[in-house]
Amino acid sequence: MTKKILIIGPNWIGDMIMAQCLVFEILKQHPKAQIDLFAPSLCLEATLGMPQITNRIASPFSSGAFEFKKRREIGKKLQNKYHQAYILPNSFKSALIPFFAKIKTRTGFCGEMRFGLINDIRFLDTDDHPLMIQRYSYLAHPRSKKIEPGEISQPKMRVDKEKAQALAKKYGVDQSDKPVLALCPGAAYGPSKRWPAKYFAKLAELQLNKGYEIWLLGAKNDIKSCELINKANDGQLKNFAGKIPLKESIALLSLCDTIVCNDSGLMHISAALGKKVIAIFGSSSPSHTPPLSKDAVVMDTLDLPCKPCFKRVCPLSGDKHLKCLLDITPEQVAKSIQ
Repeated sequence: MTKKILIIGPNWIGDMIMAQCLVFEILKQHPKAQIDLFAPSLCLEATLGMPQITNRIASPFSSGAFEFKKRREIGKKLQNKYHQAYILPNSFKSALIPFFAKIKTRTGFCGEMRFGLINDIRFLDTDDHPLMIQRYSYLAHPRSKKIEPGEISQPKMRVDKEKAQALAKKYGVDQSDKPVLALCPGAAYGPSKRWPAKYFAKLAELQLNKGYEIWLLGAKNDIKSCELINKANDGQLKNFAGKIPLKESIALLSLCDTIVCNDSGLMHISAALGKKVIAIFGSSSPSHTPPLSKDAVVMDTLDLPCKPCFKRVCPLSGDKHLKCLLDITPEQVAKSIQ
């Protein structure tokens, strides 16, 4: 009998990429399992390079929406379809659909006191499992199991190389005589994760002088910063921010030699593509969500007493404001690229 599993996925692209570790752990135990994913549309788009996912179900809910009746309705439509559910978000509402679907085993962390909604409940020990990939992978195992980082199969995304090259040709960036550097200045979580646009601009200047072709990639929220970076370099960069869908951004990233980004969804995607990633960490910590690639370089101000604060906006002011980002210079990042 094929085991049918529903995963209620995270609401952040980076977390969604890391959640592939759970998928790998499930398949180690049930190689023929059908694994369906329920998540926001953008997160689903980020998983198109993951052939382990059988079906993708787009969440109709906007961020923060409770919509109890609609969740009950969706749950009832999914009744008798799954043997087990994994609920990755910690919110109460995220556990409602598997509950109303009457899925026999519903696995997840306690989160917002979800007793009853989750009947295979786990209590997180952050000392045992500091990494997000450890926490996700742990859900596929008995409660007593401690997951070591070396045991985990890391995220891996596939991109059709010929299709990616055809896309680059379509956008007029199919140059093969120059190394390609992608700059990804966005981070949806908040400004405390975003290296300043003027620093990205200076880095672009340094790398243009070394013969690099530079692409700017990001979402609609990153249009302004990418325009500033490009303008500072006399429009010499190819700016894709907010102009192409995520799946095309992923395809273009697969063609890059090096990618410089903040701790963001595109960082995790780039690492899963096996690219050389220069990852800049501000308020967050690489001890929790590092780029999972042997070719990744982490830029981090480890000696600051206020770090990591995990705040969306820096809570400090004056000389210490955003020091975790400002102390990482373009020259330091340029050296890491070499």
